[in-house]
Amino acid sequence: MDSPLKKSRPEIRKRQTIVAGLLAVLFIGAGVSKIATLELPASLFRQFGLPHWMMVAIGAAEIILALMLIARSTRSHGALGLALMMIGASLSHVMTGVMLPMLFANAVLCFAAGWLIMENRPAVLRATTPSHSPGDQHHRA
Repeated sequence: MDSPLKKSRPEIRKRQTIVAGLLAVLFIGAGVSKIATLELPASLFRQFGLPHWMMVAIGAAEIILALMLIARSTRSHGALGLALMMIGASLSHVMTGVMLPMLFANAVLCFAAGWLIMENRPAVLRATTPSHSPGDQHHRA
């Protein structure tokens, strides 16, 4: 009998698509706000001591990585890039003491991106149980 906690592959894919879509919308919005130089991101970048061009570059990267979340074939790479960006953003908040409550939001976004990375990693990187053939007995302690 299957465990009630074990989800079917189509159900997991549906959840991945929903999470990826929500993250994509959020990060596209964040990226556009940086490229458009809206007051909140511009103010944060000034407080972080970062130049305007970096805000625009980060905004463009957020949009590109968010678009990568849409296709399943690029989802793990986009999620990895966004998780790394959230780590960088968290470090900026901690080092400057600016808007520290954002650390919780960054952690949630990092967790969601991490889940997408784990669920969408290439098959080569998936953890597998090594098979032991009878000839492998001498390798065991």
